[in-house]
Amino acid sequence: MSETQSSSADKSPLIAILEAPVVTGLLTWLIIGNAFTFGLLTYSSFVVAMNAKFGIQLEVWLGAFDNLVLILFTIELVARIGAYGRVFFKDGWNVFDAVIVLASLLGQSPMFTVLRIFRVLRLMRLLHQIKSLRMISSIIFKSLTGCVSISFLMLVILFIFALAGHALFGATHPDLFGELHTGMYTLFSVAALYDLEGVASALVKDYPYVYFFLLPYFLIMSYVVLNFFGGIIIYYLYEFSFEEVKTGKISRDESVQSAESESVVEQVQEASTSASVDQYQTLMQELSRLRTEVQELKRN
Repeated sequence: MSETQSSSADKSPLIAILEAPVVTGLLTWLIIGNAFTFGLLTYSSFVVAMNAKFGIQLEVWLGAFDNLVLILFTIELVARIGAYGRVFFKDGWNVFDAVIVLASLLGQSPMFTVLRIFRVLRLMRLLHQIKSLRMISSIIFKSLTGCVSISFLMLVILFIFALAGHALFGATHPDLFGELHTGMYTLFSVAALYDLEGVASALVKDYPYVYFFLLPYFLIMSYVVLNFFGGIIIYYLYEFSFEEVKTGKISRDESVQSAESESVVEQVQEASTSASVDQYQTLMQELSRLRTEVQELKRN
């Protein structure tokens, strides 16, 4: 939940209800239950066996539960939009939830039957409901820019080595390096350790030096370029953790400063109170002295 929403939650009872642990927990279990029904419907033989054994239409009950989940998600979405207003659409996760629910609703219409496949995207709402998954997905999204750059570098390397492979081996092995896209796919299989031994065995018969071509490529792609993906994610994870610690430290410093400020105010108030008491006592002593002098004057 964003800071804007958090500040609004103190003012709106509806937001407090929507953000209550009971409600968020219920939504999480509904998503998990919905996923279970999706998986269960793929076992047609099991569904038929349950129908025959218990005399029920299991697929009908599962479909009813699916519709119930969709109705509840729709109610929740409308309630959130009504509670937050325009602030709702400033949070990317809220927009993500809205798109999923909207796609599911359109999938219910016969005109958009193909969109029913988007029902499975409801499982992605777990990324919003569970804090740890939300953190990991945020880190992955932040690292997309770096990953795209590395992917472009991979394509460049594949392109260069595929052209070289076509020039060296294309004439005798067109199935591996006959065309540019074929050579790129072959080299990608080598980098992924999917078919390294098969490609090497097929080429080494005619080209004993093929290892001087494959090994440098394999080292560059597998041990350098591909490891950059993990490195970028680790970098953003470290950066995210540093921001969390920094934010927590700032909050603690602000709390300490606030406590110190309150302590100073209390000390000033106590000093003011003490000063008032001293003045009061001095004034009473002066009044008592004046009363005594008046009495003495009356006697005289």
